[in-house]
Amino acid sequence: MIVFDEHSIKGKILNSHNNSIVRFHSNSSKKNVYCEITITANEKETVFKIYPINNKYYFNFKERVSKMFSDLKDLCGYSPVNGLYEDRSASLNLNVKYKVVFEDLTEDLKTENYHFIYAVMQEWERKQYVKRGGNFPLHHIDRNKQTYLTCFVGYPFDISFCGPVNFTSSGYLSELDYLAVYLPYPSTLTGEDLGGSVYGVNRYIASNGVKKAAAVFNNYNGIIINNHIVKIEAKEQCSGHYLKWRNPYGGWDYYLFEDNCTEKINGKISKEITQDFDTFQSERTRIVSVDTQESKTLYANRVRKEYLPTLKGLLASPKVYLYLGKKGQKPQLNDWQTIFVSNGRLQIHTSNKSFNLKLNINFPKSETL
Repeated sequence: MIVFDEHSIKGKILNSHNNSIVRFHSNSSKKNVYCEITITANEKETVFKIYPINNKYYFNFKERVSKMFSDLKDLCGYSPVNGLYEDRSASLNLNVKYKVVFEDLTEDLKTENYHFIYAVMQEWERKQYVKRGGNFPLHHIDRNKQTYLTCFVGYPFDISFCGPVNFTSSGYLSELDYLAVYLPYPSTLTGEDLGGSVYGVNRYIASNGVKKAAAVFNNYNGIIINNHIVKIEAKEQCSGHYLKWRNPYGGWDYYLFEDNCTEKINGKISKEITQDFDTFQSERTRIVSVDTQESKTLYANRVRKEYLPTLKGLLASPKVYLYLGKKGQKPQLNDWQTIFVSNGRLQIHTSNKSFNLKLNINFPKSETL
């Protein structure tokens, strides 16, 4: 029989880019030859063969699982049933079969199931996330189990979480900054049981971009996701550069940068052909193609320091979008343009209540003649 010496990953929601280690052995007296580990995910099978050291085995899922999350494209249409969208690109359920093969070709078998989300956690964050349980927000959580998000009225916005939840008012009525959030769902202040996949990433579409007066929650000061409090600051802002990005915790974050920006276009000759002619008066060089690339420097000033961890995630995100749609309309998939964050600078002193952010973004290379 296969016995696990280390199996702390069992029954937990695991991060794809953190170590997920198992150590095990067979309690049979027979000599081990090797172990086959068969991983099945999304109906695809992958087999790994490992060999024992002193009849014991070691396996880390990190390298294998992180490569399974290859497509980070967001396919959310912001019009899901009951306000929920299941983000299957951000979660992975694995069926794992362990098969220890002995010298006489007999076998020991054991099957386990593991659940991963596309996420990473830093060592210094471990304490505040270690007790997050099975249902939790996929955003930054502070030491008081609180999450701070900003909803810019008239723009698409969602809250990512893992597991089924019940959204209710947090009762923080004194916090006037968190009033008047435009939420299409739920329709009552008492909240609604939204459900959701237990071992999947779900997104609550708190705004589809369309402003509806009937959806104003004048006393909606926070959302409880089980024991976690999500505080939402609603901001009325006319226009700007609206970004969304995959955060380190498996969800999506949003922020509206100021309308004022600095634009740059860089161009260079990528190829030229030199030709010989009879006279110097003839043209000797013909340019074949020129590469151009557009970039912008975006600014966000006087941002409350509670939002610092969220905006830090933008600087390290593997997937960032710029919104090309109009304020107050439901976005289409082609309203989001993939961009690249090339440089960012956050300036904050611990005694300050706000900070400034300067961010350089690059667009894909332009098509040229």
